[in-house]
Amino acid sequence: MKPDFPTRSALVVSALRYRDESVLGYLLRLGELNGYSSLRIIKKLISDYTNTPLFIRPSIVSKSEVVAAIAKLANIDEGELMQSKWKTINSAAGRYFNVQGTSLPLDALMEERAQICPKCLEEHGYLREAWDLSGVTVCALHKIALIDICPDCKKPLSHARTPMTLCSHCKRDLRYIPTEQVSDQEVTLSEYFSALAPYRIKIADDGLSRSQWTQG
Repeated sequence: MKPDFPTRSALVVSALRYRDESVLGYLLRLGELNGYSSLRIIKKLISDYTNTPLFIRPSIVSKSEVVAAIAKLANIDEGELMQSKWKTINSAAGRYFNVQGTSLPLDALMEERAQICPKCLEEHGYLREAWDLSGVTVCALHKIALIDICPDCKKPLSHARTPMTLCSHCKRDLRYIPTEQVSDQEVTLSEYFSALAPYRIKIADDGLSRSQWTQG
């Protein structure tokens, strides 16, 4: 039976995007809020706006028309969402993207697999933008290593998980998988990941971990 695709319009249930939420993670969360069992339905809605087929990555965050379509579907400010767009850079050295004013190669952007902090996913229920960077390998808030392989089926985590809390292959609940503590040195190294981008994870005075793009 073919899925019952909604007609071209804003989603019935919308939500604001968390400031440090990834664009793809936001899209997954919107799909879940609207009861969609597959990302395919959301992709179809976006394609209706753009009139072109949609590929998950990097199209979700690198094409202006796709980001604009997401904003229309969610009924949110397009300008705010555009700030998280990756701008494609033509380079003889390979595929590069301008991310918040910094040029990054595609292999620095977790293209082939996703990574998560199980504890963040359990406590907050969304996917952080910081996890899109391959150089960010630990959660500074919980001081544990990020997970990119399911411990049960040993397969890489998919970006297109529905629901986002489950492994798309074996359906293991990723919120409750074993975690590995890391040293303060490893946390610092991940925080000051600057070989490819001036990226920082800062701990605010209220104790909350907030991701920011900063210079220097």
